[in-house]
Amino acid sequence: MSLRHRCKALGLAQEHSSLLGGGSNGPARWRREFDITLLEPIVRGSRSGLWLARCVMVTRILNVLLRLALLTALAAAAAMYVDYQSPTDALFCGVQSGCAQVRDSAYSSIAGVSMPTFGVGVFAGLFALAIGSSSRRHFRNLALLTVMTALAAAALIVLQLFFIGAVCTWCMVVDSAAIIAAVLAVWIARRPPDHEPRWLRQLWAAAGVAALVLPLIWSSVVRADLPGPIAELQSDDKVDIVMFTDFQCPFCRRLHGVVHEAMTRHPGRVRLQRLMVPLAGHSGAGPAALAYLCVPQDQRQALADKLYAAGVAQLTPDGVAKMAGALGVESSPFWRCVRSKETEAKIAAHTQLFTQAKLRGLPSTYVEAQLVTGADAAAFEQALAHALGGGGKSASTWLLGAFGLLLMAAIGLGFAQARGSR
Repeated sequence: MSLRHRCKALGLAQEHSSLLGGGSNGPARWRREFDITLLEPIVRGSRSGLWLARCVMVTRILNVLLRLALLTALAAAAAMYVDYQSPTDALFCGVQSGCAQVRDSAYSSIAGVSMPTFGVGVFAGLFALAIGSSSRRHFRNLALLTVMTALAAAALIVLQLFFIGAVCTWCMVVDSAAIIAAVLAVWIARRPPDHEPRWLRQLWAAAGVAALVLPLIWSSVVRADLPGPIAELQSDDKVDIVMFTDFQCPFCRRLHGVVHEAMTRHPGRVRLQRLMVPLAGHSGAGPAALAYLCVPQDQRQALADKLYAAGVAQLTPDGVAKMAGALGVESSPFWRCVRSKETEAKIAAHTQLFTQAKLRGLPSTYVEAQLVTGADAAAFEQALAHALGGGGKSASTWLLGAFGLLLMAAIGLGFAQARGSR
């Protein structure tokens, strides 16, 4: 009899032993003693009992690989969950990475619920099932669920490659781990289950909780890397906002109102610096940027209000000069500054910094170390609240923590029920 057929016989014997009675402790006692009783004829028929050890060892190795695959998927999904809910772009996903492009696509959520949210829930449940499964029926159910998850993962890979046109590394880790887990679960379902000790299952449960909450802890402790030149612009006494902007850009204009209101709400606590990135397609952006840099520092906010509100026809050299003159700026020094090469060099330096930081669009705003891309008012307010020290934990942070607690509770209840049935 080959090892494969003997392992199959071992599984049938285990199934048979789980149906046997003998008092309240009967099934558990039979499960512990099946290899001595029911399989004794098979063992006697072989040259030695080494095949039995090999069979159990292979099953245990497959179990370890299955759980590692699910654990990897769970940790990667949790990391993406943090990034999807955070105002910063670059904690786990770089600002120009495929992850950021996938996150910004129309396929990043279903009915308003982000894909990583589904991933955390699905893989937390599958991991709990993998730990708690103790019979072939359990593993068959697990195999069915993992195959369904693998099909969904394969569909998401197709979406990235052929529809989104970008590959998210973290997404590929999750999807690949899901497919690997499905193959392993189907393989294990055809083999005898491994009745491992309770303490080992508890260790796996602890590993699952760690995989779920470590990205959350990491995001709370570690801050995104801030480009050196931008860090040099910031001070220690105030909350610094560094905004790359274009006065003709409609999204920049939309965010300006939010920033202006925040500055009014927190006088003396926030410092704003605008860096000029006039886009080539905006004819009025260049004259507006030159005018902004050529007025005194204490009048720039007032001029910015005018520039953001002006029509395109007003954003001409003469038009912006009139706006500056209305604020009391002297004409001769203003025009000398506008025509100087030093001012043009400042704008070129701002644009180069924008490129070096690998930012993807305007407006791009750093609130301390957190990057807010686009006119996302909610993300800006959340980043500012955290920088001011009054933000606390966001609802998404508590939701991820709740997932961890639910997983711990589910596994704990499962162990308690198993113990009570013995």
